Amino acid sequence: MSTKVAVFVDGDNLRSQHAAAILATASAQGDVIAAKVYGNSHALANWSDCVDFQIVYSGTGKNASDLHLAIELTELTYLQNLDVVVLCTSDADFVHLARRLRERGIKVLGCGEAKVGAGFKAACTEFRELVGVEKKTVEHVADNQATTPKQEAPRLSQTLDTNNINRQIKILIDKHSKGGSGIELSVLGAQMNTKHSINNDTIGGENWRAYLEKFENLFELDPKGSDARVRYKLEGFKIAQVAS
Repeated sequence: MSTKVAVFVDGDNLRSQHAAAILATASAQGDVIAAKVYGNSHALANWSDCVDFQIVYSGTGKNASDLHLAIELTELTYLQNLDVVVLCTSDADFVHLARRLRERGIKVLGCGEAKVGAGFKAACTEFRELVGVEKKTVEHVADNQATTPKQEAPRLSQTLDTNNINRQIKILIDKHSKGGSGIELSVLGAQMNTKHSINNDTIGGENWRAYLEKFENLFELDPKGSDARVRYKLEGFKIAQVAS
């Protein structure tokens, strides 16, 4: 039986530059079934580009994001019988939550920047410090653009076996869909990265929505939204199988 892992990020206190490191840390623990980031619209502005995470807007009230995260995390531990929770924050508001999860036998892997307090680190089963991501200055970027020739992004057909990718997506949809509802795009991204090492960079630097929209004969997408889902078209796969 696979290890069920869920990622919960306090987006009000962590930068989106840590998204890749967080997902890699979680994937090393087991099967990532959910990755969510909570915060107000201002704090989550940059997180919206991290398509492997489900964005959850929690309003602007005092501790609104913390409360929303704690409620949904606790609920998911019961619904999915989680084995590992990757709890990402840089403040001490989740000490009691981490302790309670551990009392129930759930491994709590804390992730945060150096400024996080010792209390939160101690409350977690393990803690991983997220190293700051260096930002290039405008001058350095300009220099690189002047000296480095621009490379054309590789085409999907030249770099990927899209037929195999689409089959793996179909398998994940079958596994996670309930009553034909499909799979959330954020979960799909996390699962493809965990199980097949296929991510946004692998598929040409675009997000999963953009990739799936190229195969409208195979997939049906919800309108854009934090919990948008994708379903497959069985007839499309039958036709594709005959054609191949």
